Amino acid sequence: MIRTPVAALCLSAALLGSPAAAQAAPQLFPSDSLTVKDGRQLTGERLALPLPDCSARPSECDDTRLLNELDGFDLDPRIEIGFGQPIDLSRVTGETVYLQPTAGGARIPLNRLVWSPARNTLYGHPRTQLAERTSYRIVVTDAICGQAAATTFTTMSATAGLEQMRSQLDDGSAYADAGIPADQRGLDFVRPDGTRTVFQAANVARIRRYDDTGKDALEESLVPNSAI
Repeated sequence: MIRTPVAALCLSAALLGSPAAAQAAPQLFPSDSLTVKDGRQLTGERLALPLPDCSARPSECDDTRLLNELDGFDLDPRIEIGFGQPIDLSRVTGETVYLQPTAGGARIPLNRLVWSPARNTLYGHPRTQLAERTSYRIVVTDAICGQAAATTFTTMSATAGLEQMRSQLDDGSAYADAGIPADQRGLDFVRPDGTRTVFQAANVARIRRYDDTGKDALEESLVPNSAI
């Protein structure tokens, strides 16, 4: 059996003129394309996420309705990048995928990366919490698979509680109150009783998710880690 590197798969598809490879740029989420103008909101817009089949997924439908009352996206959003084809994961770096305030500022790379081979989709979060009521640009360069993409999204207004949490993380008081010394404020932190609080991404095999289907049953799905 001959193994073909995924980078070669992308390149070969483009050279052969595959319509999907030649025309489809990465699909990005979140995006302000999923909002509507609303002058009653502090940001001037409101989420308008599409509803699922409410008869088949009532709980998911209710969750989406609640989300659609927000005036922007989360301050720690899950970034979703659909490539539509396999990619070379070694090409995903802070230089090829990042966020940046549209008004200018430092680039923000992604971490907590998860790759779904079933969907050819990359998931991740900003390395730092985002500012409220701020417009950001998601940038994917063509260095990953020959197709570049970008979109903008706006973060929601934060409550006083969220702002307080952010300030405590920024000044380090949250770590100090939790008894986490400065040299252990990373992915390797272990509590005094030996309990690991955060796992290294490479050690996480998959994420197990359960959805209420509305039929007295839970639908289970697995999202594999990119490290597998």
